[in-house]
Amino acid sequence: MRVRLVKDFSFESAQTLPQAPAGHKCRRMHGHSFKVEICVEGEVDPATGWFYDHAEISAAMKPKLIWIRTTPCDEAVHNRAGMTFHRFSADCDAYNRVADQIMAELNVPVIDLYAFTLNLGDDLYCDHVHFQEPVREKQAAFLAGWLVAFTEHGNAQPSAARDTAAEVTRAIAVQ
Repeated sequence: MRVRLVKDFSFESAQTLPQAPAGHKCRRMHGHSFKVEICVEGEVDPATGWFYDHAEISAAMKPKLIWIRTTPCDEAVHNRAGMTFHRFSADCDAYNRVADQIMAELNVPVIDLYAFTLNLGDDLYCDHVHFQEPVREKQAAFLAGWLVAFTEHGNAQPSAARDTAAEVTRAIAVQ
């Protein structure tokens, strides 16, 4: 007998779009709701009387925590005259050190966006906060490559996933 199992999941996200025109509703913090429907279909196993365990679907959809290290700070860019908010390299370094220690204790995988971005050169920022478009593209490709390697290796950070992520990093950095 052929059966179909369907399980729904929902999640929420929030964002701001600070570059939206003044007064635009999306310039403020706002959220979106999403629904994901997982459907599996197949033949019932005569030995067990079932096709697939719903618990396996739930386990596969369980959120995964991954830490992304904060990006480097260029004090000459971040602390120009007239800036109302200042960012310091020592603070970023301390923040990453503490976060690294906590994530290691909790066995949470870490994406080192800090080192990756630092290796892209000197002309990183287009203003006091945002990176140049080519930098953002390389960061996005690095993050995507890391996540692909991570998921292809069983949501763990075995040496193969680290090696794949390192290869992606080298390939993107030289582009």
